[in-house]
Amino acid sequence: MCYNVAQMKLREYKVALREGLPKEIVDKLYQEWEELEKANMKFQDKPMFQVSGFSHPPLYTLIKDTDYHATRFTWGLAPNWVKEPQQAKEIMTKTLNARGETIFEKPSFRDSAKNKRCLIFVDGFYEHHHQKGKTYPYFIHHKEENRPLVLGGLWAEWTDKNTGEIFSTASIVTTEGNSMMAKIHNNPKADGARMPLILDPEEFEMWLTSKDKAEVEKMIKPYPQEKLEAHTVGKLNGKEAVVDSAQSIERLEYAELKD
Repeated sequence: MCYNVAQMKLREYKVALREGLPKEIVDKLYQEWEELEKANMKFQDKPMFQVSGFSHPPLYTLIKDTDYHATRFTWGLAPNWVKEPQQAKEIMTKTLNARGETIFEKPSFRDSAKNKRCLIFVDGFYEHHHQKGKTYPYFIHHKEENRPLVLGGLWAEWTDKNTGEIFSTASIVTTEGNSMMAKIHNNPKADGARMPLILDPEEFEMWLTSKDKAEVEKMIKPYPQEKLEAHTVGKLNGKEAVVDSAQSIERLEYAELKD
């Protein structure tokens, strides 16, 4: 699963879009992100080297209706049928990820799977490897230096009827893990290795706009192993945990993993 990500440099996301969209659209989106941050302090472009989905951070996202729109969606999807804040809070802890194979079936995701898909921009994500009763975190990122990962996501808006406030929320779609992820994400309690759905520029438009269920389902597949790299990093949890800083993504070798 994908519960921890790094989201650091807005300018890199602009670069990522250039391969899939015309320059004038990319410039417009980048300006929208910047204006959003100026208007809302909680969306300031502060690097998140290692952030947990359970803290529900705002993620850089892109959607399309008749036009493209850049925004920040809170991580953890709250469907529009949620009735009150406590229910929204409880559901959002369970919808950080959306299993790609069932997004058109699950009540929390099926409406979004049909009509509200988004792109989510991250610098990388974290997964844990299990060995002899211990866990070791890995940071997984694109093999090309400074190239972010663009993830397939779902989004929804929920309105608090007590205050009228609208909450824009999102979930990261996951798929079967590739061979590299099978070695890393070996949690004995999990039903096989998983990884976030990673999209290439030529897939952006289709993911955002397709109305063909079969076409969308065909896109939900493991990302090629040869395009990714992974290395072990400091602990993400517990007393030895590395705080959210540049140190979070630095390589840290564990002697016991070399055996």
